[in-house]
Amino acid sequence: MDKQPTRVVFARQPARILLVDFSPPLTAGMCNNIHKSLEELFAVVCSMAGPSRIPYFGLYALGTHAENLLPLQHVKGNFQRLYNALQELKSFPIDGFMMREPGDNLGQALREATLQFRRQAQTLRQMTGFSAQLEVTILTCRQGTSVTKQISEILPEMDLTSLRRIQVVTIQSRPSGLMFLDPSIMLDDSDSSPSIKSEVRSPVTHSPGSDPLALGAVEVTSVEQDEISLQDFFRGWLHDSGTDREHLHLRLPPTTIGDDWLTLKCDLQERFLNPSLFPFQTQFDIHGSVVPGKPVTNPVPSSKATSSTAPIITLRTIQMAQVAGICDSIVFGMPLLVRPTSCWKLDWDELESNQQHFHALCHLLHEKNLALVARLDDDVTPSGFMAPRPYGHFVLLPSPTLSLLLKPIAVKELMLPADCSRREDLPVSDYVEKIGAHLERLEVSDLYNPLMNKSQLHKSLMGTLVRNTGTRQVPSTGRQLKRKIPDTNAPTRVYQARGRSSSLHVYPSTRGTPHGGTRGNPRGTSRGAKPPSTQRYHQPLAMESTTYYHHAE
Repeated sequence: MDKQPTRVVFARQPARILLVDFSPPLTAGMCNNIHKSLEELFAVVCSMAGPSRIPYFGLYALGTHAENLLPLQHVKGNFQRLYNALQELKSFPIDGFMMREPGDNLGQALREATLQFRRQAQTLRQMTGFSAQLEVTILTCRQGTSVTKQISEILPEMDLTSLRRIQVVTIQSRPSGLMFLDPSIMLDDSDSSPSIKSEVRSPVTHSPGSDPLALGAVEVTSVEQDEISLQDFFRGWLHDSGTDREHLHLRLPPTTIGDDWLTLKCDLQERFLNPSLFPFQTQFDIHGSVVPGKPVTNPVPSSKATSSTAPIITLRTIQMAQVAGICDSIVFGMPLLVRPTSCWKLDWDELESNQQHFHALCHLLHEKNLALVARLDDDVTPSGFMAPRPYGHFVLLPSPTLSLLLKPIAVKELMLPADCSRREDLPVSDYVEKIGAHLERLEVSDLYNPLMNKSQLHKSLMGTLVRNTGTRQVPSTGRQLKRKIPDTNAPTRVYQARGRSSSLHVYPSTRGTPHGGTRGNPRGTSRGAKPPSTQRYHQPLAMESTTYYHHAE
């Protein structure tokens, strides 16, 4: 059997250096949005389990001069220094730079950033095995054309061997009465669209073979100035940047017998962060609380009964949503059926009233095709030194039966950016016909029935249990009689009974001797006398089968 291919996860995440340009028309409100977005981003990165998605980060502020607020350093376990640097960014003066010539310090910051990474790259490779490149992001309110023009003048003086990409992010500012805009706005309004868009520009005129940036390593992106747009951009850094291997092989059946299966090679992208990577995972998925338990390997049987407890969960409804308006990509976790309780401790009137209310709720939701959105109502009040616990959100989907389907649903803090735009161009007709021929080999069902598909779970479990049971070692205690397999070729040993010098007791080999029979001792074996070595044990000789014991002299 061929070995399953593997790939390395989050091994190509670049080191990132952010350059925040305080040139006008950057306002204090924009700076606050940048600060809050970065602060929340690194709170997530520093708390996540698994490999670091932003391994190294550095921060520059471009004012009257380029100020390095945070030298390039590792992110995980370093949140306090990141927090202090972001506080300096938030309080960085803005008004003093309104009338200066924009972009004076961009070249200085780019040179220092690349030189700083080049100095640390060798040490990082030796200590941590980090071998990725550097990605520089320039966050500015100036027009992309003027920034890329200035970059093209700086690049010939820079060492680009360790540079992966320079990304220019232009923040779309709303018009105001203060007009200290970049002069390029009057010449080129191609970036004035409020929609987020991205394009690759190659401002350098060198030959493609000699300059890597001529291949499209300078990217210009436009984002809105609001907090959500900035968060969406920065959270794009959390995606896996590795392109060494494909992630998924999707196989379609052959069109004719004997042909090979058609394999489509795909990449996978997270829609939102997995809550199980955070300390508060039970707040987002209550299945583990309702049905507590951990995977058990090689369970030891015990006569003592054990019991588990689960909390009584409270969900507080906050809104309703159309069922058709809930995207499947934001619903996750194990589903649970919600039914009216049959708790015997309730009064009969309360039990009947509760069931009628629940029936009415199911009827109205199904009739209007609505779903309930609820959040976890945590009754635990945090103390002054305890961080508040997050609120998990859940959706309750209606059905024609007397039940609701409860599933966790993603929230703002977990979402990751995704490109879900539709392609306007149609696929090539030849490929459409080829894929259609492969799809025709699959059976089409009007309804998916899980009872028709098996996963061999039972066979796998039984095979594991049988294997573990067969190889289990039974521990031996000091009180158990140690048995040794007799050596049939050993000579007969004669022991003299204690206190009887004239009486000899013979213990022969057991091969061919029936139970209770004797060989070499016509009078039979006396049970009253035992060989001296058996006095060490407090158990009588076992009488099953014809087992004899060899004793060391």
